[in-house]
Amino acid sequence: MNKGSLSTTGSRMRLKHNAYLYDENGNRSNSLILNSGSIIQTHGSKQINGQTYYAVDTGEYINTKNIEDNWIG
Repeated sequence: MNKGSLSTTGSRMRLKHNAYLYDENGNRSNSLILNSGSIIQTHGSKQINGQTYYAVDTGEYINTKNIEDNWIG
């Protein structure tokens, strides 16, 4: 994955909704669904098609709308 200006240190975040993973073009990358309440490691954010996504360890992206606000992990 070409991370560009993404952070390499990362942050732990918790999902507030079930969530799909997306590729660098904003397309669903597979049929895997991450469950609500899961803790994920993120590595910066990226704008894709006008929406903000967080990069995750697999080189895929998750929409920021699926992340729980004000959770500190």
